[in-house]
Amino acid sequence: MIDKNIDQIEVADIKAIVESNVTEKKTLEFKAILPGTSHSNKREFLADVSSFANTEGGYIIFGVDESSIGQEIVSEDIGFEVGDIDSEKSRLENLLRQAIAPRMNYDIGVIANNNKFILVIRIDPSLDAPHRVTLESHDKFYRRNSNGKYPMDVGELRTSFIKTSNLIDNVKGFVNKRVFDIQASDTPLIISNNSNFLSIHILPLSAFTTEHKLSNATILSLSEGGNDKFRPFYNSGWSHRINMEGVAAYSASNDDNDTIRTYTQLYRDGKIEAVEASGLMARETEGEPTPIIPMVWLESSVMKYVASMVELLVELSFKPPFYVYLTLFGIKGFKVSIPGPFPFRDALPIITNDLRLPAVIIDREDFNPAEKFQSVFDIIWNASGISRSLNFDDDGNYNRE
Repeated sequence: MIDKNIDQIEVADIKAIVESNVTEKKTLEFKAILPGTSHSNKREFLADVSSFANTEGGYIIFGVDESSIGQEIVSEDIGFEVGDIDSEKSRLENLLRQAIAPRMNYDIGVIANNNKFILVIRIDPSLDAPHRVTLESHDKFYRRNSNGKYPMDVGELRTSFIKTSNLIDNVKGFVNKRVFDIQASDTPLIISNNSNFLSIHILPLSAFTTEHKLSNATILSLSEGGNDKFRPFYNSGWSHRINMEGVAAYSASNDDNDTIRTYTQLYRDGKIEAVEASGLMARETEGEPTPIIPMVWLESSVMKYVASMVELLVELSFKPPFYVYLTLFGIKGFKVSIPGPFPFRDALPIITNDLRLPAVIIDREDFNPAEKFQSVFDIIWNASGISRSLNFDDDGNYNRE
């Protein structure tokens, strides 16, 4: 409906929506003013927002009177007057955090229009649905149809829980299949080392819930180097090629021009698969090859890569949440590398061959990679007998940049 990031929406975009006579209340709601501070006002607002997350997502636009839909309007007439828009935005954000469970993914954008403001809330469809309004004694679930929101009945709640469970199964099923295929060398390009390598899967929830796909023009642009963010994991130079699934960026192996050491496959529906086959190779230690997982390299590279890929996906109009899965293959006998400040820590050989790590859920575009990935990195260290990642301080800050 609004094919822009929320901070890029302009008054002209709102004017066009109003005059186009869009009245689909399942994914769009207009409000002339912001909700007040009374219990009933808060309850109405929370019910509206949660109902979008429990259905197909959508937008609430504050500053447009519903009676003006389908009519020509003057741009200067759009919006509401308020003394402190930042304070009002914070008030609504606090209300959403405190009175909807579980927490949901949304973005709030503010558009200045002379002495008025327009406030837009974009709500994403949720994998954690159904979300419940928990405002004092009010405790209900809401959903939407073409007439607006309504309380969910028992049957709809049961269906919603089952749908959420099926979505989770679909996401995990895709990753499990691709991990199996990668192990069987069923990859878009032939990797040079299929013994010790890692994979990263970055999956927009929309890839499992909507039909949004990249256009052929976008695929062509990416294959021609049209976006510098589209690159393979851990690289110095790379090439592109279009394939049946979408488009790939890859770096050739140093030893064999027919194989590659790293690739990023971007699927047409926004899924990303990255495989890197050189970072986990055995290193020479005192003349002997020692299988080491270089954790500073792995942690910093994964965080930077995922942040860059999320930026790319957002630019391509894929929205959070994104589900990120990291898998390490062929690491039995490897040890994590111990950083200099901890010379007396002794890492143990890892006893599992393949390490499939739990999902990292990125629910906002402006996420903190260290905050999201620390607990997952801790598991790799745990597998080598260390209690936590030694590259993070006690406050959770990554300190190996």
